[in-house]
Amino acid sequence: FMLEGTPGKKEIKELKVGSPLEEVLDFSHILTSERNEKYFFTTADRVDHLVLGGAEMSNAVRAKDNKIIPIVASKILLRVFSILQGFTEREAIIEKLMTKFPETGCSYCGKKPCNCALDRPKGLAGIEPSEIQKRWTMSQWQKHLKEVYGASNAQQGMAGISNRLGSEIAEVVQARMLMDRRDNKEEDTEKYKHEAITELADVFAWALATCNEIDVDLERAFVERYGKGCPNCNKVPCICTEFSLIDERKINRL
Repeated sequence: FMLEGTPGKKEIKELKVGSPLEEVLDFSHILTSERNEKYFFTTADRVDHLVLGGAEMSNAVRAKDNKIIPIVASKILLRVFSILQGFTEREAIIEKLMTKFPETGCSYCGKKPCNCALDRPKGLAGIEPSEIQKRWTMSQWQKHLKEVYGASNAQQGMAGISNRLGSEIAEVVQARMLMDRRDNKEEDTEKYKHEAITELADVFAWALATCNEIDVDLERAFVERYGKGCPNCNKVPCICTEFSLIDERKINRL
């Protein structure tokens, strides 16, 4: 079996801890693509689903429900991957992450840990992305982001981190709205699509930040939830029908 649309790639029937982010993206595509194509009719549907994930995170943080936070963060990541899937740009997020969060330190001040003031410099530090990051796992990305930004994020606390996550999701919404304007030229649509992917990279990073704040490995949480199939039907690919829009905390109260 080969991954559809990607010559030379083996189909991944089970996701394991230690898989590079590229393989996580491939597995997520296999897991969700059939269901997404049936029940998401537009890019806006996929983005709206992400917005609901952001609201779930706000609820979990407000309730100080640390057991639920990694589950909700995992759902947010899968929804990020679903939007990328709809763009047919699954792996573009890796390039964005490499540019925004280079191996050697902050892309603005060039330091590790980040030494930026509250108002970051307008220009970038000119750091070149590292090719080694192409094979990083989610845990490696999480560790790197903690080393660069963990101290400054901790000053904001979980509420501040959750607010930043929500802000980045809102920027995805804005980019999607600009992308879908009726009077767009083709180059405008492409430009705003790549702006949306940039914002999705930020959503990915802030989802990891929520788990850094409570010292949880989000990769392990993601694999525990999705690694052997959909948590509802237990199948790869998922064979569920309509999406449940119930807040995770309400499900877990039953």
